[in-house]
Amino acid sequence: MAALRAELLRTDAEFAALSLRSGAPAAFSAYLADDAVSIENGGDFLRGKADIVAALAPAPGTRVTLRWEPLQADAAASGDLGYTFGRYSFDVVGADGASRVLRGKYMTVWRRGSDGAWRATVDMGNGSP
Repeated sequence: MAALRAELLRTDAEFAALSLRSGAPAAFSAYLADDAVSIENGGDFLRGKADIVAALAPAPGTRVTLRWEPLQADAAASGDLGYTFGRYSFDVVGADGASRVLRGKYMTVWRRGSDGAWRATVDMGNGSP
């Protein structure tokens, strides 16, 4: 079980690193399952990788950085399902140059695909006050 937990933490950390290098849309496109669901903070469900990735695209003239740190993971003994959770920050610089930082907590449910790779199947976050 310790090896599975470490594998999930490493996968989530690689996912986070890709978000910093290439942007959240590219990272989510690479790590989400096609049938993934995102549970938006205060919003509705987003269903499917394409809709989730599209929602992450910044508005014209806006720069966004989504970073997160996985803190803990666990997995089913079968090795095909698990979760990670941690803290995130969403840095936004508007077209007018004004910036704001949103912080919160997240949880991601992971499913191992037939290719052996972990894919995020449910992603949710809630903002901190």
